[in-house]
Amino acid sequence: MKNLFFGFLFACLLGGIIWFASFVIKKSKTPEIVYQTEQGTYIDIYKKTMANGSILPRKEVNVKSSVSGLLDEIYVGSGSIVTKGDLIAKIKIIPNTENLTRAKAAVKAAKINFDNAKLELDRVKELYTKEVISKSEYDALVFNYNVTQQQVVEAEENLEVIQKGTSKNSGQVLSEIRATISGTILSVGALTGDQITESNNFSEGTTIATIADMESVYFSGKVDESEVGKLKEGMPVILKIAAIENKEFDATLDFISPKGADEEGTVKFTIQASIQNLDSTKLRAGYSANAEIVLEESENVLAISEGNVLFEDNKTFVEVETTNQVFEKKEVELGLSNGLKVEIISGIDSTDKVKNQQF
Repeated sequence: MKNLFFGFLFACLLGGIIWFASFVIKKSKTPEIVYQTEQGTYIDIYKKTMANGSILPRKEVNVKSSVSGLLDEIYVGSGSIVTKGDLIAKIKIIPNTENLTRAKAAVKAAKINFDNAKLELDRVKELYTKEVISKSEYDALVFNYNVTQQQVVEAEENLEVIQKGTSKNSGQVLSEIRATISGTILSVGALTGDQITESNNFSEGTTIATIADMESVYFSGKVDESEVGKLKEGMPVILKIAAIENKEFDATLDFISPKGADEEGTVKFTIQASIQNLDSTKLRAGYSANAEIVLEESENVLAISEGNVLFEDNKTFVEVETTNQVFEKKEVELGLSNGLKVEIISGIDSTDKVKNQQF
């Protein structure tokens, strides 16, 4: 029994040693690496740049008043559709005391000059008939009479405009503010009772309303100086508007600013693009938008992942599988890249299996 026990113990010990040795050998072995491969596919490759901007109307005007006063009535609101000439507001004229005094004095002076010219003309009519004075002298007095008469008319019109904001002779009612273009009211700049300042050479005046033609809009954005040299007028543009999901708009680049502007240490250039496929989509002024500008494009070309290309001594290579997990380096000529895929001009074809270098 004792020999049997020692025999069993020895067998267990030997089995443990064999198991441990086998475990150590297995652990020490380096697992075999299996490289993944890819085959080139035919795709369209586009090289693009991005520009951030907004949608703006091509025609936008600020409607102002040519007379000062109080806003008596406002007939439109934001979003109202108006036609050129529509009445949008009325101004209650509050004459400037100084201007009113000057206008009244001008009327009096003009009438005095006219009365004097009339008296002088009446006095010499009989003398001219009797040929006591020459025709040239008489004609000069007639001319002076006509001039002073016109001065009275102009002075009275000016007084009427200052007092009422209208002139019966000209047919203009300056106290009535009318739309200067057809379009949509983007905003109203004054409310009933607000003081309105006239627009003149010394003052911009109060903006009563802003009108824009929203049937004709465009994209305006900015690009970095590093990209502007690659742009040309006529390039295709793809617009994505934040407020309109799942829809892209085709556009054409039609303006590149000749001068850049410094923005936080970076020079930016303004670009504009005409939108083509508006259809029935209603765009609003100020919509933020992103523009993808196609700089270059290659259609239906053989391409592989750019990460699988090797760069050595100013040459480009890929590793092509010759037999199972055996690879050979081949030089390739590259074309256009979009950052993920790169065009293969020559060196391999679509049947070649290229080693994945990003294993």
